[in-house]
Amino acid sequence: MKRVFGAIIGVMCTAALVSCGGGASGGAGDAAACPTGGAGEPAPQSVAVDGGVPLEELPHALAVARCDYWRRCFGLAAYIANECVEVLSNVDTSWNYQTCSGTSQGTNCATSTYYYTFPSAALLAAVNTGAARYDPASAGRCLAALLAEGCPDKQLIEQLPACTSVFTCLSGQDAGVPAAATGADGGTDGGAACSSLLIDTDPFTTCTSDADCAGLTNYPEGPHCVGGICTASACGIFEDTCVSFAQAGDPCDGDALSILSDGATSSTGACAPGLACLWASADGGLGTCIVPQDVGGACAHQTECKPGLACACGVCEIPPSSGGCADGLCEVGVAYCEFSSGLCRPVHHAGDDCSRAINSCGPGLECDTLTICEVPTF
Repeated sequence: MKRVFGAIIGVMCTAALVSCGGGASGGAGDAAACPTGGAGEPAPQSVAVDGGVPLEELPHALAVARCDYWRRCFGLAAYIANECVEVLSNVDTSWNYQTCSGTSQGTNCATSTYYYTFPSAALLAAVNTGAARYDPASAGRCLAALLAEGCPDKQLIEQLPACTSVFTCLSGQDAGVPAAATGADGGTDGGAACSSLLIDTDPFTTCTSDADCAGLTNYPEGPHCVGGICTASACGIFEDTCVSFAQAGDPCDGDALSILSDGATSSTGACAPGLACLWASADGGLGTCIVPQDVGGACAHQTECKPGLACACGVCEIPPSSGGCADGLCEVGVAYCEFSSGLCRPVHHAGDDCSRAINSCGPGLECDTLTICEVPTF
């Protein structure tokens, strides 16, 4: 089985007394959040890789690749992808995306938290102490491949052939890197083996067509070429028995495939990455796969806007950071919607109490045990 560097944990909560956040569309404050013809979304962050990537710039470059993947593949609003980059530019960190809906009597929240441990602080320190070597030119080729990757999985697949030579162990160092490079406390083992800090040496098989994947039968690899990766199903690594995704205009029977949802798994199928399932009902009524709108697009329902945007007064917009909530939402990473008042409140910092609104923690934080904003642990 391939090793994944970005672990994901999905959480659903229903709270009767503890608020997960904003109220439903049309609640208090929505009228004050009507669009005023403001500016569109900011440009997504980018990174230059043609001349290679210096070691000190690698964490930021990888953050751009990881976060832009969700923007490209799942339609995540660009302003949220940029906030993701700021969080993941730190080493050994995580990023969480959460959305909530409901009322004070029962609010539902969905959260996905992504942990990234490569390159670790230990590996970067190993380069500085001479236990490992870093190749900036290889890093440039690796980043170029990551930025060009299609959409075969819920998160960027980083174990590519182009990425296996970015870091290498120096001769004689695989028995253990210096303790100082791993943050060890002076133990006798001298720290972790150098090879344990590197990217998987058994990368995914890359492809340009199904012919490149012929003969592969072990999950997650298989005979289908999806997003440049050989996968076991025609839908990539999302569902190993999936024949095909529903496309724009096709019927759908539940949540579309998204950064938060694995999508419908019945015969009707999930909408393809980047689409949304509009008007599907809990009693089995079918909806339709649509292309969510960007800022300024017309809408009648929040589902018609890209994730992170609100449908306010018939137009998709970046939710407000203060004042009334828009469609029960506030600007992600800046504010949260307090359902009792319908107002946007500033997000909380590490150590702050979040027991009254579990989606009130700021970027890179989560409401641990539903009481305190803390950095997620992996």
